[in-house]
Amino acid sequence: MDTADPSARQERPRRPLLGLGVGIALAVVVAYPVFATGVLTLISFADCLMPPCTESYSQPWTGTFFGALTAVLVALPFTVGVAIAGAGKRAITAVAVLTAAPVVALIALSALD
Repeated sequence: MDTADPSARQERPRRPLLGLGVGIALAVVVAYPVFATGVLTLISFADCLMPPCTESYSQPWTGTFFGALTAVLVALPFTVGVAIAGAGKRAITAVAVLTAAPVVALIALSALD
């Protein structure tokens, strides 16, 4: 049984400005890869890119891979920024899920057209 004083627990340092700066810098770094993987996702799910189509070029597994990669790249700056700012594990997980879920939903909706 743990008899340590709860007030003696060491608090994590809060660095909100550092977390914000790192998040913005990382967002700038991953901006082009997010765009590129998003385009590759849509191209992989598309049956036809130009109007006179003779064959289907749809590659759903490739589209799924690039879609997952896009979701991870979008969630990365937010998650790292919140982690560096000193948030708890629950907050970090919530931010990761709440930023990746809309990306997955948008990709799924765009592939259904």
